[in-house]
Amino acid sequence: MGVGGYAKQYEELLETSQRQFRQQYEELLRQRGLGQAQIESQSLQELKESLTLVNDAIQHSDGFPKFNIGVSSEARVYVTKGTASANYQIT
Repeated sequence: MGVGGYAKQYEELLETSQRQFRQQYEELLRQRGLGQAQIESQSLQELKESLTLVNDAIQHSDGFPKFNIGVSSEARVYVTKGTASANYQIT
């Protein structure tokens, strides 16, 4: 496979990973009353309260999972359980 093939494969894996991460984080936010549909239906006062919750979640991000991402020499992207074999950590 040429460089262009690896680049395309990497982009596809990245898009898939981003979609999966978004789904997981959306579920976590929904459980906290901060899902997209919940936010879209809020009044101005509720939005202000949600902003306070979001700011608190950002400051205490340890409540959100961390994803360890590794990239192999064949340009394959994978999620790892530990940080030892990870190239990146997404928090």
